[in-house]
Amino acid sequence: MSVENDPLFVFFTGDDSQDIYPGYQWDKASEELIKTDILVDEEYALTHEVWVISINERMDQADGSIMDESNLTNVRTQSSPSAYVDQIKCKCHKESWAAGRSEVHMLLVVSDWSFENGDLQTYGKGDHEGGQIYKFKRKDVRKERNKDVNFLILNNWDDRAPGMPWGNYVIFEYDTWPTALRKATWTHGNETYDWEYRSDDDYYDLKTVYNSNFSNHYVNEPCIEWRSQYY
Repeated sequence: MSVENDPLFVFFTGDDSQDIYPGYQWDKASEELIKTDILVDEEYALTHEVWVISINERMDQADGSIMDESNLTNVRTQSSPSAYVDQIKCKCHKESWAAGRSEVHMLLVVSDWSFENGDLQTYGKGDHEGGQIYKFKRKDVRKERNKDVNFLILNNWDDRAPGMPWGNYVIFEYDTWPTALRKATWTHGNETYDWEYRSDDDYYDLKTVYNSNFSNHYVNEPCIEWRSQYY
């Protein structure tokens, strides 16, 4: 059995600090994986066929909205403006190459200034998951490619969140369960509010923005660059 004719298998257990993995191959005679003496890193994987066996992650893309998906095409005719992530660039790998693409998510909490008016709202596929802005290939991150995403932060803001014009957001690299939760904290004057997001790493960006200010909101951090629109 040769490496040239058969793929190598590596096992990713969720440890992002690990960069080198022992390689396994399928032995047809015994019908089981046999450990080889080959150690697999990212450089090796770029030039050889390597299959990564890991915890499953969701493959469907969150629409990033608390509205019904069927209304997405009608957003521009809504009675009040909507906020979007217009373009985004991911500049840092926050996980091992074996974990695959960088799943950049946003979680939003809308509020008044004192965090008291109305119900605080989030959106996405789960309380701590948020919505997926974009799933960046490792080459996209390495080359710092800008992506046009038109990701809906919140549509028809004034009607859907009356009296809650403040958008408290966290952008992060999402990791699936059983990854532990991390805490995001926003501060308005003397008031603070905490929410948790699921990630193995610290967030890319965390801020509070008044809804209409998303019309010219631009962020350029070491690991993330993005701009928004509000109309």
